[in-house]
Amino acid sequence: MEFGLLFDLSNNKFMLMKIFSIMSFLCFLLISCTSQQVVSTATPELTTDHISGWVVYSALVSREPTVSQIFLKNLDTGEVTQLTNTGDNSSPKWSPDGSKIVFISFTKENLHDIYIMNRDGSGQTPIVATSADEYFPDWSPDGKQVLFSSFTRGSASEIYLLDLTSKDVKNLTNSIRDDYLPAWSIDGKHIAFTFGMADSYTQIYTMNNAGNDIRQITSSDMGEFNNSPIWCPDDACVVFSGGKGGSKLLLLDLDSQTTTPLLGNVFESSLIQSSPRRSPVRGYITFIVGETSYAMDMKTKKIYSLGATGISLYP
Repeated sequence: MEFGLLFDLSNNKFMLMKIFSIMSFLCFLLISCTSQQVVSTATPELTTDHISGWVVYSALVSREPTVSQIFLKNLDTGEVTQLTNTGDNSSPKWSPDGSKIVFISFTKENLHDIYIMNRDGSGQTPIVATSADEYFPDWSPDGKQVLFSSFTRGSASEIYLLDLTSKDVKNLTNSIRDDYLPAWSIDGKHIAFTFGMADSYTQIYTMNNAGNDIRQITSSDMGEFNNSPIWCPDDACVVFSGGKGGSKLLLLDLDSQTTTPLLGNVFESSLIQSSPRRSPVRGYITFIVGETSYAMDMKTKKIYSLGATGISLYP
């Protein structure tokens, strides 16, 4: 399985945004939970145990031109199904109930738009299709709304909220710098996001789901390139990419305001850790270390290998 990051960063921030969107992956494990998942203080441990479920991921299918498509893999049987066949598609994310997938589709006419499809690849439908670039979709916990970032060349990126029933779109941010990579809290009341210039210093902020009460929660003491926030399964902490050069995964406890490495000393310090995502069902967090995707059970702190970069897990 191949995963491509074949883009020139020298042109502008939009190439960097495309890399972020292609790198994104999400782990959804469809086993019911009857109690709230709580983050454990156990020591992170890499395990060779099997993890069941399905993964959805984007993979490079052509280099000239650069084209990616979205695939579904059953981890128990190894069966792989290609879900998209036309256009350039990436950044798939499962809906909270696992019935649908939101993703990014690139066309020369509309640049990057946001689509939804059924889990078998049928019913591919654009939900945000404008002349701007739309990226970083994230489902609300009830599956009724989708957050996304929109970029118009020459202006800052902003965060928007789409109601899937009414089709109404609300602008949540309006600043002179970029607001992007939004992530819902588990209770649906708050949103974490990255603020700053995509090719310069960035920090993590939060706001409520109406776009108010904006607060900065990280600082340059933690690193000057803090980005890609996700909420822990109990909303008591935020995981993000940060540290020196933004190359490590860090966990910020929102009560004590203390920051610790998420993965401890499990991996070599020279390996880049990136792309944290969260499963609201089993309480897993998925991420990339080097060229491999992993899932961590935040209750036991066991780390499972998912294979090649770009994988997005589901049951």
